[in-house]
Amino acid sequence: MKFKKLTFIFLIVTFSNLSSFAFQPTDWNIEHLRGKVKSIEEDTAVMKLKKGVLKVGSRSRSRSMTFDEKGRKTYEWVKIENLSPFETFYTYEKQNRYNRGVRSNLPVSNRVYETLTKSVFDFKADENALYEELFAQQKAYPDKKLKSFKYNFDKDGRLIKETMYSADGEPVFLTIYVFGKEKSSDRGISRIGRERRKTVIRKIYIRA
Repeated sequence: MKFKKLTFIFLIVTFSNLSSFAFQPTDWNIEHLRGKVKSIEEDTAVMKLKKGVLKVGSRSRSRSMTFDEKGRKTYEWVKIENLSPFETFYTYEKQNRYNRGVRSNLPVSNRVYETLTKSVFDFKADENALYEELFAQQKAYPDKKLKSFKYNFDKDGRLIKETMYSADGEPVFLTIYVFGKEKSSDRGISRIGRERRKTVIRKIYIRA
């Protein structure tokens, strides 16, 4: 009897330890990165149809990101067409991420625009999905929910679907990812309710 009891306890400890090594997605997974990547830079070109032929326009820098040793974003620079660049600085506390966004050199006013938000994450292993809720952190709107995201991963830890929801929980943007034979991701983008121009994205990786 003593042997059986000892065996039972051993099994509980073993499975408990194994569960702690379960897949936990990071920003590396969300960005389709493999290995420890320190930073990435993206160039984007708009595809235009001319006389029935799809041609790629000139490329321009559209995004830069840096990561910490745990695969979490620490900094992001984004440039969308003719808008002023937007920078975001990320800090972490437990399961929460604090996002400080800064946009400077605004047209007309030439002032600095700053936003403060908080991301709360919840990974559901049974769905292999990561949930993110975004809350405002301004004094006038403390913890006001702005929107949320759901990231679905396949068995290899690759992001296969990303859905953005409004504050009311309505889906407003859907991104589906398709992978080629060499496991390089082709980004297939569809917007709910509105068309989006097709783009070509080239990424430059700097590994740690």
